[in-house]
Amino acid sequence: MSFFSELSRQLRQAEVWVPALKSGLRVLTIVVGAWLITRILGNLLNRLRAYAALAIVRRGETPGHELEKRTATIAAVLRLFLGVIVWMIAIVMA
Repeated sequence: MSFFSELSRQLRQAEVWVPALKSGLRVLTIVVGAWLITRILGNLLNRLRAYAALAIVRRGETPGHELEKRTATIAAVLRLFLGVIVWMIAIVMA
């Protein structure tokens, strides 16, 4: 019983749990920020892919199936690369 009473006494002191709470909030903020940045970059890359297809159509060329696959592949590779960069920075910051 003395273990629990000692633990209870220590937890009532703000010096014990405030630093852990601050660290936890910092990590949570970094993770949420990295997730948001990743989502925004994904949306921007989807718009870029659509814009590229539209630019090809405006030039009078018909986008072939192979060209659509290439743009989708390039967008996927860029999304993966940028996602890895964002999450590596988030890990280093946390």
